[in-house]
Amino acid sequence: IFILATTEPQSIPVTIRSRCQQFDFRRGSLKDLKDRLRYVAENEGAGADDAALNLMAINADGSWRDGLSLLEQVLAYTDGAITVEDVNTVLGTVTQDFLFRITDILAEGDQAGAFEAAAEAVNSGKEMQQLLRSMAGHMRNLLFALVTKNADVLTTSTESAAQMQKQAVKFSKTALLQGVSIFTEAEKETRYSQAHRLLLELALLKMIEAAAEPARAASAQPLPVEKPMPERAHRQPEPVRPAREAPQKAAPVIEKKQKTAEKETPAKADAGAHGKQNLPEFDKIYKKWNLVLQHTKSINITAYALLTDATPTELRDGAIVLKFKGEGQKNLLMNESGKAPKKQALLTALERVFGVANAGIICEVLEPEQAAAVKPEPEAAPVEDVQGQETLANVLDMFGGEIVN
Repeated sequence: IFILATTEPQSIPVTIRSRCQQFDFRRGSLKDLKDRLRYVAENEGAGADDAALNLMAINADGSWRDGLSLLEQVLAYTDGAITVEDVNTVLGTVTQDFLFRITDILAEGDQAGAFEAAAEAVNSGKEMQQLLRSMAGHMRNLLFALVTKNADVLTTSTESAAQMQKQAVKFSKTALLQGVSIFTEAEKETRYSQAHRLLLELALLKMIEAAAEPARAASAQPLPVEKPMPERAHRQPEPVRPAREAPQKAAPVIEKKQKTAEKETPAKADAGAHGKQNLPEFDKIYKKWNLVLQHTKSINITAYALLTDATPTELRDGAIVLKFKGEGQKNLLMNESGKAPKKQALLTALERVFGVANAGIICEVLEPEQAAAVKPEPEAAPVEDVQGQETLANVLDMFGGEIVN
């Protein structure tokens, strides 16, 4: 039988792990560790008080092996009777009384007292990294004592639990949360810096500021001032005034405006009918139709595809008449829905070629006898002309110009 022990079972190959029976050992509780340390100490013929066993179990941090190693070190240091002072000496930690005392200094905001406590810890040979770890654990216990009444979650002895609950009310929950973070970060920084005393002093000052922040915010908040209610003035009832008749509008003015509108309306109607005043003769339109198609193709390829089967036949009332082979093609061109209307593409192409905006367009379907008739093909539009027209149109749009000659 092979017994394999590891803290990283995921690193073992699957071919080996599938042939093994796996037992997961979990971290020991504070009570279980303390009972085990007492059992081992009694079998070694050494006595240990409850506070010493509790302190060793706390520093074992759930590890059975670390707890037994710590007990072995303490037994080598003592002559058989283990006290809490012996454990503090071996670990380099401070006593529980020191933690309570320095925490009271922080709650009172005594900065000078914080520096003196740091000097006392340094002069007594305490390990700064261990002291910062102990302060973080103490802040954690105070936080739990503040939010819960269950003393089992506190990593301390039963005697110290009541004292912690009294001390916890001196801080706010936010201050204790910041305290845990402050001392934990300072303990991490001791691994990369030799100025351990400076890190401890800075952490103590930060904790004083965190503890004083709620009180400072409360004192800075202005007290609400009650404003006296204004007395209601006794208003005299206003006399009832007779209603005035609405003024009548002068009829002649209306008639004059109506006559003016009647004069202006026909002119405007004639100017805007189909937008087809300046179209050239039909022969010129027919000869340039391929150029119109090329511009339409550069704008909307779908409109170009529909117009390839359409034929301009005449200029009727100033509007270009397009004959289609089918009703569906005509409807698709005239449909104004969609992101890129096809009719608008044709109007833009006509404006580029003939300089006429909003030209009139009439779409019809070819009769059978008309479809049989063949007209001469319009002039081919050279590519250079299309490109030149597009460039010219872009320049005119950019600078707002117009062609004068």
